[in-house]
Amino acid sequence: MNQLFDYTDTRDDFKLFFSFDFYQTGDINTHASLYTQFADRPSYLRYGDDNLPVVSSYSGGGIGVDAWRNFKTANNVYLIPNPEADGNYYSAPATFFENWGDVVDGVFSWETNWPDVADSPGANVTSTRDEAVKNAADAAGKTYIMGM
Repeated sequence: MNQLFDYTDTRDDFKLFFSFDFYQTGDINTHASLYTQFADRPSYLRYGDDNLPVVSSYSGGGIGVDAWRNFKTANNVYLIPNPEADGNYYSAPATFFENWGDVVDGVFSWETNWPDVADSPGANVTSTRDEAVKNAADAAGKTYIMGM
């Protein structure tokens, strides 16, 4: 990580940010300790009206809204996690954004990258679930990013 940030600090055209992998470890404190080592680097991506450091995740809904709120408050970040484990994320996206309120500045969705269920290679990938979440994010005034 030091080499990546050292190099990127010398450039004006490239930024880095952390997307915590909660399949790797579900402990937000482990991720937070890594984040704090690099958040003040010139090459760390900042976004939003307050130019806050961006933090995302791969999965992470299972840790819950309170853990994310605590992390966001403690670290003052522009938070765009992938909390798909929250039951409302895909089934009732508008309710998801109502429940998470100001805890999230947006979401980072990964679903379009692979089929939901497939018995064989080459199954068609659909963006239907992502489109529903994006529409709810737009309506809530939140950022939406879709992994590709």
